[in-house]
Amino acid sequence: MQSRSNDDGSSNRLDQRPHASMQTVLGRLLNAPFVEFGKGLRAALPPRARHLAISQKDAAPGEYLRAGKTDKSLRQRIYQNHWMGDQDGNLRKQLVKGRDCVSFDLTQAWICEHSRSQVLVIEAHRERTLAEHFVVAILKPK
Repeated sequence: MQSRSNDDGSSNRLDQRPHASMQTVLGRLLNAPFVEFGKGLRAALPPRARHLAISQKDAAPGEYLRAGKTDKSLRQRIYQNHWMGDQDGNLRKQLVKGRDCVSFDLTQAWICEHSRSQVLVIEAHRERTLAEHFVVAILKPK
C-alpha cells in the first residue's frame, strides 16, 4: 500500500490491488482471440454479459473503435446493435458520422473488411463496471 498525506497531516493508504487487477483484465481482453465480423459472428459470441473491444485490422496497436461492457448479452450488443442495428451510437452510425465509411448501406461490408472484435468473460457486475471505466480510460476508443 502507498500512503498519501492529507492537509491535516493524516494519511490515507491507497490500495494498489484494484489497479493491478484492472491491468490484468485489460491484458486479458487485449490478448483475447479475435472474433471476425460476417458469417458466423452471432454463433461465435458468448450469450452472457461481457466486455468487448472492437478494433480496425490495420490500426496501430492499442487503437480501438469501441470498447465497453454489456450487462445483458454480448450477442445482442455486438451482433444486433453494432452489426445489424441502425440506432444512434452504434458502430455503423459511428463509422458514417466519423467519415470512415461513405454510407450507412456500406457499413457492414466495411466492418467485415476492416474490423474485428475481442471479448472477455467477467461474471461479477461490479468488476465488469469497474473494468469498463478502466478499459475505456486507457484505450480511449473513437
